[in-house]
Amino acid sequence: MTEEDSTLDMSLALETAEFYQLKLADAKNIITNTKNIVAKNWHILAKKYGLSRMATERMSPAFDVIRL
Repeated sequence: MTEEDSTLDMSLALETAEFYQLKLADAKNIITNTKNIVAKNWHILAKKYGLSRMATERMSPAFDVIRL
């Protein structure tokens, strides 16, 4: 992610894992766990905080990348 490009890039996160004193396997596990938690819960939180169904549907594509 840069100032010009905000595309999610998990490969960049993995490439820099050692910088954060993470082993590659641990970084992969963190990414997988985070993706699973967000994928399972984002719509529940959206509803909890009062987002309309239309707003939630509009936001849905942003979370589709999580399933990749």
